[in-house]
Amino acid sequence: LVVPSNNDIESNVARTAAVEAFQKLFEIFEVDSKGLEALKNLGLDDMKIVLQTYLSEYIFASLLNKAGQKLNKMQPKDAKRCEDWLKGYISSKVELDLSNIDFMKLNWKGQGGHIFVQNIFQQAYTLIETS
Repeated sequence: LVVPSNNDIESNVARTAAVEAFQKLFEIFEVDSKGLEALKNLGLDDMKIVLQTYLSEYIFASLLNKAGQKLNKMQPKDAKRCEDWLKGYISSKVELDLSNIDFMKLNWKGQGGHIFVQNIFQQAYTLIETS
């Protein structure tokens, strides 16, 4: 219901990001111990954290899909360090950029959402290409 059911790369990336976002949501509300009833207290700040998790994971997975060849050429420990750094960078950048917009009013399926994601993706991609 949340992401496309296609079996293409884009859909797989979106599904992976959605799983991470729901895991974060369930952690915040301790759904494992309190049950789904705990989600009744879901607020705007909580939704922002979930959206931030989804966007960060989506951009990171998309980046790995596109720039994976460069990482594969690195020594395993260097590739892991680079991945960890990129994941942190993307997460911080998403958090910062979300703090500058009204995320509830942005059309995430339209041009505004696409531009938001593409800007962060492009910045991270440029970083990996120049490293």
